[in-house]
Order: sequence, then structure tokens, then C-alpha cells
Amino acid sequence: MKKYAFLSLLAVLALGACDDDDDPTGNDNVAFVRVVNATTTTTGTANTYTSVNLYRGNTEVIAGVAAGTATTCTQFEEIPAGNQTLHFRTTASAAQVGSVQHNFVAGKRYTIVLMGHNNTTGLQAKVFEDENLTVPPTGQRRIRFINASTAAGNGDIFTLATAATAPTGTPAVQALAGGSFAYVNTANTNNGFRFFDAGSTTAERFSYTIDTDPALPSNNATVLFTPTGAIQFNACN
Repeated sequence: MKKYAFLSLLAVLALGACDDDDDPTGNDNVAFVRVVNATTTTTGTANTYTSVNLYRGNTEVIAGVAAGTATTCTQFEEIPAGNQTLHFRTTASAAQVGSVQHNFVAGKRYTIVLMGHNNTTGLQAKVFEDENLTVPPTGQRRIRFINASTAAGNGDIFTLATAATAPTGTPAVQALAGGSFAYVNTANTNNGFRFFDAGSTTAERFSYTIDTDPALPSNNATVLFTPTGAIQFNACN
């Protein structure tokens, strides 16, 4: 019986070793998060939450994310894998302004967006899993569009030569709901993105010209539309 028990123990240890080899990150206990502060006001003339911090319980995870910005690739922070509740506080106050619960998978990267009008009840946080870096076909970019609107409803996105080009044909993204995202491969010559009410080419919410300086890593980026503007942050290698 002792012999069989010993063999069983060896089998368990061998299985554990295989699991470690299959983990490309070398760490099967943590996930990695970055933050976007996409809060706006109803008028769009100012932003009350000029800086926010992300917390897990009373532990500060990421500090000082300015309005209209995203933390960089070097600012990904570790959190324990599994079901976690994270919340935001303003830098100037200990009061919570938004929270989100998510089951974080070990080794995965996530973008957490605080969005909505910060002077209404529409403020919320969303977690978006970052896909592995995908190299698009030659001559194209891969863009993740996020509709960071909590009240304005669905929207259509056109990818065009410039932000002043008139939209024609079928939108690159149709009826994108608030808090939702879509990936699009589009030609490198399409530098303008225009965001309209769903089904319209006249009720424009916002336009944006992609920033390619610094160069997009492997031509991958996220463009996040708010009710008053757009935020771009590049994918990480």
C-alpha cells in the first residue's frame, strides 16, 4: 500500500509540473490590470474626477489616473486571480465612486474603465479582457472600439480617411451598446473615426483622428468614445 501511495504522490507532482510548463506567464496566481478614467460631466465642460485610484478592499492597486487617460503598459498591476471586487476612489477623498466584481483569470490582462457622468447616478465601472496581441493583415490596423457611454444609447462607428470624411456605406461597427466593445481590422490609410447615433450619419457624437506617435505596437490600439470625446491607448506587447 505504501508503494502505491508513493507512486500516486509522484503522479500528482508530475501533473503539477506540467501545469507550470503550460502557463506562459510563469505565474498562475495573479492577473494584471490597467485603468482608464473615462468619466465626464453632463455638460462636458469640466471633469470633477480629475484623478481616481483603484482599490481592492483597502489596498491601493493603482493611483492617480487622470481624467481622459489610461495607465501605460508598464503600469499593469497584479491582483489575485479569481472573483475580486474592485472599487474606485477619487484621489482627494476616501469615498467610493464606483465598483466592479469580476472573475479574473490567472495570467490574463484586463482594462478596467470608470465611465459615465460623474455628477449623476450613471457612473459605473467595466472590466474588459485584453486579447492577446493580434497582428492584423498587411496594411491594416486592429482597433478595439469601446462605447464608454452609460446613457446615450447604441452608436455606429465609421472608419474613414480623415475625421472630416463624409460617412458612406455600412459602418465598421453597428449599434454598439454603451459599455460594449468591438474589434475591427481597418486599412492603415483610415485615420479618422466618427461615432454617430445608431442608424444615423448626421447625429454625430464625436470624431477622432488616431494618434500614431508613438507608433502603434503591431498596429493594435483601443479607441474609447465618451459622450464628450475619445481616449486612445495602445495595446501592449
